[in-house]
Parts: sequence; C-alpha cells; structure tokens
Amino acid sequence: MLDSLVNHITSVIQTRLLNQYPTIAEYNAAKPELAVPYQLLAWVDLPAGLTERALEQLRTILDNGPRAGVSLLASFNPTLAAPRNFDTNQLLAAGLTLRHTAPNRVSWNDPDFAAYPVACDEPPPVESLNTWLAAIVLAAQQQAIGFDGIGKRAGTHDDHWCGLGL
Repeated sequence: MLDSLVNHITSVIQTRLLNQYPTIAEYNAAKPELAVPYQLLAWVDLPAGLTERALEQLRTILDNGPRAGVSLLASFNPTLAAPRNFDTNQLLAAGLTLRHTAPNRVSWNDPDFAAYPVACDEPPPVESLNTWLAAIVLAAQQQAIGFDGIGKRAGTHDDHWCGLGL
C-alpha cells in the first residue's frame, strides 16, 4: 500500500504537475477532464506496524503527498514502540493535530481554528451502526467503492452524515 502511494505521488509530480502546477488542486482546476483524485491514507494506532522501510515511505508521503493530493489521517498511540528513527514531533508537526481532552471533547493545534471548540456527536445507535457497517463490508467485498457510494449502499440518508462540523 505505501509503495503504491509513493509511486502515485512520484508519478503525479513528474507527469502531471511538472514545473507548471504547484499542487494537484491547480492542476485539476486547469484540466478538469484529466483530474487526479485525492487519496487518503488512514492509519489506526500509529506507530503500530511501522517498520524502518515503512517509516521512510511515510516520510515521503508526508513531505510530498499533499502537493500530489495524498493526505494522511492517523490515530497515534504513544504507548506503542516505534522504530528507532521515528520522530513523533516531526509527525505531529506535519499537519493538523486533534487531541482528546475530555469526554466528547477534542482540541486542535491549528491557529485559525483554535478558538473554536470541537464537540463530538453522539454515536448512532448500535443497531444502525452494525447495519451500515455490514452493508459497507458487503459492498466492499463485491467491488471497490468510492466515498460517494458508501451512504447509498449502506441504505442511509444524507442527514446521517451531517452535523459533523463545527
């Protein structure tokens, strides 16, 4: 997976952005018919599973991924052992950091949004969640699905996905 993302980043920078477009956003705006989709790497319990090689690939993704439309969404577990060259501060400085500060409360390190508290929504009823997840797993097993198809395949309504912002 990391090899594929690093190759994608390299390809986008070398064949699409070249020296003409600073980021994928500018490229996509100029060439909507050839738009490159954004990609998200989700990593739960980082640094779990992080080898020396994966660490190097992760650094490449953090350094070059945003320009090519690749971002990292990770939950960090400070109780897990990390590779010897892993710098937690480098990882946390690479983007927006959300910290769980109290039950149903999250704070962030972004200077533009620091004044705005983040309040977590109550989770949906377990029965609904299990139904949605089962439908998502079934759909994913049948074919690769995009984010836009998840709600439709899970039988949910658009209003289940709102209210997650500020």
